[in-house]
Amino acid sequence: MNRLPLRIALVAVIVPFALAAVGVALQLAWLPELPATIATHWGLTGEPDAFGPAWTMPLLLGVLGVVLPAAFGTVLARTVRPEGPTATQKLLAVASLFAVTLLSIAVTVSVAIQRGIEVGTSSPAILPTLGIGIAAALILGAVGWFLMPRATSGASTPDLATPPLPVAPGELVVWVGHARFSTWVVILLCGIFAVATAAVVFVIALRGVWPLAVVPLVLGVSLLGTASWRVRVDAAGLTVRPTLGWPQYRVALGEVASANKTSVVPLGEFGGYGIRWGLGRRLGIITRGGEALEVKRRDGRAVVVTVDDAATAAGLLTALAAR
Repeated sequence: MNRLPLRIALVAVIVPFALAAVGVALQLAWLPELPATIATHWGLTGEPDAFGPAWTMPLLLGVLGVVLPAAFGTVLARTVRPEGPTATQKLLAVASLFAVTLLSIAVTVSVAIQRGIEVGTSSPAILPTLGIGIAAALILGAVGWFLMPRATSGASTPDLATPPLPVAPGELVVWVGHARFSTWVVILLCGIFAVATAAVVFVIALRGVWPLAVVPLVLGVSLLGTASWRVRVDAAGLTVRPTLGWPQYRVALGEVASANKTSVVPLGEFGGYGIRWGLGRRLGIITRGGEALEVKRRDGRAVVVTVDDAATAAGLLTALAAR
């Protein structure tokens, strides 16, 4: 893992951790002043519409206040290059600060306004607090943006044209590679999946909103459908197929204008990982940063797949297309 620059770590990790810690400490100190059951959620009108044990609020902030900065910090530590962060990476750092700031203010104040109230008494409205929280989060986010280093372009420099491999007329040649998420990305995604599933189970148990059960199902299918890909170059062209078999992407030999090895910066060029659209009509199957195969179609579109031994794949595809 790369060493995260201090100014980025302050914005994405250190300050959010500190805000969440202060919020949890205050809520724990106020627990003796709270009734056993308090309002835990407010509707669009600003009136409470869900109730639960008082201890669930510091627990909620404590878990999310650790998980969110840790997730953002891990991604940034893995992807920020020595020359500096891209605009997308700066946005991720600011998103961490904004989310935890708003969450800390909203949860902590929602507990504060219920101190000393009698059981069965209506809880005060929370809408003014949300407005203050959003304003504070926006201000801190703006300060964090300018505190971090100036954004770099993040664009990769394509390699020189890959020479075609020697392929005899009528010779049957096939190249197969695999594009997979790095172990740390799989761990991070599994952690997000686990937290999301736990949150859905909590809401269903509290409110009985069973349609939310589709959320972990969709997340699980998305994870299985994008974590591992099979990349094949043969007489039919380029085929990229995930573990689940769908979605599948093909570039026929007759559509190939060029094939080259390149180096990808996921957050700088595609804004993240998975199936992504980048600038210049580029479809990316992005499972990591670094070496990738880029195949340009005759109509100007391109497919980019992060895969090892991309030079061999590009050389074979160029030779087959020319033949």
